[in-house]
Amino acid sequence: MSLTKNLLQAAVMRSLRTAPPLPLVFLLMTAGESFCCGLWFLSESAQWCRVAAGVGEERSEAVSYSNSDCLMGSRLCNQLFHASYVSGAFGTEWSVKYNQQKICALNGSTVFMNGTFTLPEGLTVTKTFWVIHPVDGVEPTDLSKESNYSGRVEFFTDDQKHFSLKLSDVMKKDEHQFYFRIITNVEKERWLGKPGVQLRVTELHVEAPEEVTEGQTADLTCKTTCSLTDPTFIWYKNGRPLTTKTIKNNQLHLQTVSSEDAGSYSCAVGGSQHLHSTAHSLRVRYPPKRVSVSISPSGEIVEGSSVNLTCSSDGNP
Repeated sequence: MSLTKNLLQAAVMRSLRTAPPLPLVFLLMTAGESFCCGLWFLSESAQWCRVAAGVGEERSEAVSYSNSDCLMGSRLCNQLFHASYVSGAFGTEWSVKYNQQKICALNGSTVFMNGTFTLPEGLTVTKTFWVIHPVDGVEPTDLSKESNYSGRVEFFTDDQKHFSLKLSDVMKKDEHQFYFRIITNVEKERWLGKPGVQLRVTELHVEAPEEVTEGQTADLTCKTTCSLTDPTFIWYKNGRPLTTKTIKNNQLHLQTVSSEDAGSYSCAVGGSQHLHSTAHSLRVRYPPKRVSVSISPSGEIVEGSSVNLTCSSDGNP
């Protein structure tokens, strides 16, 4: 560090001996993670002056100066330091990274929005929250204070700068862009994590034929209006889980349909089994089975009397 510093000082001195007495701005890195911004001047009395800006403290400290130029340089250095530091030129910068920027959730379910953030060194986080509908120049409202979200949202942040939003009882009107907001100990140092997380809400519904003929195949599909993340689909017949049928992704495949396959079908997603789709009735056409004949009256029949013969069977139609 000292060698680099001495070389920079020598270069400045050589340039100023042959140039007008104008300030030269340069950056020096300290042994730690801090940075030092320095301005060097050649004063009228031919004395050197160095002005240093404190790092992360938003103040300037004049190491030595002999005229007003040095004090002015101190202010300029601090401004340059502040602008570069906040924009990330000195290392750590503002950033908000979401694990998912688009989320599809079931109506009535609970959804989590997660991510991590960084901020410039020297700033202290005083508050974090989530917002929707931000307007430029207007401080956005904490989502937990919105009447539509009161009691349905929870915010989590830890020391490793992980953050999370838990939204319960998701509904269709929750389809918004959600943003993570950071407030620090410096009034003007606030951050809104764009582009945010886009939430879409869907319900499940079964797409299938109304009727199928015995012996044919039939496919029932559990449909959504957006793509759920790694869903495991569960099928129900007359309210009971199906475990003996072929299930592939979001489809239930009925191979060689029989009359026993007729019934009411619905689907759900693993982890949210209580959120069933609306039921779909499947009818199966099949020829008469179990044909039988009954005689009335039963027993012996006297010649010349009347008798009723009834033929019955199971079939559709």
